[in-house]
Amino acid sequence: MRRRQFLGTAATALLAPKRGRASAAGTADELEADVFVAGGSMTGVFAAIRAAEAGMRVVLVERRGAFGGTATQGLVPALHSIYSTDGARQIIGGLTVETIRRLAARGEATLESRTDPNVYCWMNVAELQIVLDEMVREQPRIDAHLETLFTGVETDRPGHVTRIFFEDKAGRHAVRARFFIDATGDADLVRRTDGLFVWRQDKDLMQGHTLCAILSGVEDVKRAYPGFSFQEVLRPDRKAGLKHVYCWAARVVNSPHATFVSGTRISASDPSDPGDLTQALFE
Repeated sequence: MRRRQFLGTAATALLAPKRGRASAAGTADELEADVFVAGGSMTGVFAAIRAAEAGMRVVLVERRGAFGGTATQGLVPALHSIYSTDGARQIIGGLTVETIRRLAARGEATLESRTDPNVYCWMNVAELQIVLDEMVREQPRIDAHLETLFTGVETDRPGHVTRIFFEDKAGRHAVRARFFIDATGDADLVRRTDGLFVWRQDKDLMQGHTLCAILSGVEDVKRAYPGFSFQEVLRPDRKAGLKHVYCWAARVVNSPHATFVSGTRISASDPSDPGDLTQALFE
């Protein structure tokens, strides 16, 4: 290699890749697929399953240790109605209904009134993780990766993705696919792609964070203090020091001594902004 060629190669290697493009340097391997799905939310899982059922090879990447997104990682035990507001017509079907059917068959879901404006199905979110695992594993065309972080996008022209990159315990990997689906919830794939526009709401109008927890002993507290209310205890002027409070609670299916509590709604906070995310988690 001539000196000028060597210096040119070295300089290129030192340049950071532009936003929306990722260098292949350090990539452990390259996978081939028809469809790549970023995010193992229920939406991402359902997209992967339908693609696999259509005969496509799918790579599904989820950054946490379980599928289900907000439902499982956020412990949210409710699904809204699959019927029209008057309860007369079913307007949602497919894999949502199949998931509910599987949970109900295990005794891990209970169905409410068709016309309930808030909740149609209460479910055990721990069991939901298992159901989604099974639904994914039933599809041999899905190559699933948990505890895996999507990290970058390669484009050959504005708005046209050719490869994505992800990282896990084994290192950095690339996926070349025909179709790319963003099911991250925060448009992580789209935001990293040159030539694609992401509409953003004004931050003052955002409500990006809600603390959810499952508590035990709530019934004992209510018996000892008949007027007990989470909403009252969590008021901003109380010693908990919360700035934003919106609270609702619900029973946990098959766990009579456990109560699900959704205890805050942090407003004016953008969950896709690392600083906002950190401050919201502190609160």
